[in-house]
Amino acid sequence: MTQSAPATTPAVLPAPAWPDRRAVVLLLVMLVWSGLLVLRLGRLMLFPGPELKAAVTQDAWFRGEIPAPRGCLFDRDGRMLAWSTHHFALRWRVPADPRRRAEDWRRIRRYLPVHEPATPWPAGSEATVIADLNPNELAAASLLCEGVPRLRLYGWSARHRLPGDRALTAYLGETRLVDGRECGVSGTELAHDAVLRGVSGRFRVMLDRHGRWLPDSWQKESDMVPGYDVYLPIHFPSGPPAAKPRRPSSRP
Repeated sequence: MTQSAPATTPAVLPAPAWPDRRAVVLLLVMLVWSGLLVLRLGRLMLFPGPELKAAVTQDAWFRGEIPAPRGCLFDRDGRMLAWSTHHFALRWRVPADPRRRAEDWRRIRRYLPVHEPATPWPAGSEATVIADLNPNELAAASLLCEGVPRLRLYGWSARHRLPGDRALTAYLGETRLVDGRECGVSGTELAHDAVLRGVSGRFRVMLDRHGRWLPDSWQKESDMVPGYDVYLPIHFPSGPPAAKPRRPSSRP
């Protein structure tokens, strides 16, 4: 006689617990936000809008001005009384790294006749390597600036006048540099400033990530118009014309 095994009762599993409603809502919000973000990034990559294009172009291009040479002042006989000359200086942002500083200085001495200063320039300062470059030095410095991003060329104008007495000097007047341009501030320089000043030209050039000009990227946006010369009704060295006497009048 065989004995049968007792019947086993199946185990009852607990019902699965549903996630919290707040967690479900938060998960859905995150999924929707992630999807919108991916769609937005894809749209910007495939179809960049005009605002993005303008921002990228503004960061990549550098715009500058070409100062117009100021006109000269002549007397009635054609003798030059006031004229301008343009000058350039080479400046160097001294690096803090001694090795980079030595490498920059080696390149500078290779192209330009410079000497080590008696007092070393502080790191991070902007040192004037050559205050007034001659034409040959200017050509060499222009090539040097392309290889050394810490070098910059700075230009300025100087106004010269024929020496004379105080009356003539006051009659001609003075100029002042405003945003790199010569502007008349007194005398004849101020009276004829609109004619003497001319119109500056404008250009743009693309920069690399180091702020250096990219070759063959220079573009002219507007032409530079030099200032006109002005002939004055005086004869040097007799000086400015005398003031006309006032006519007699019954009025005070």
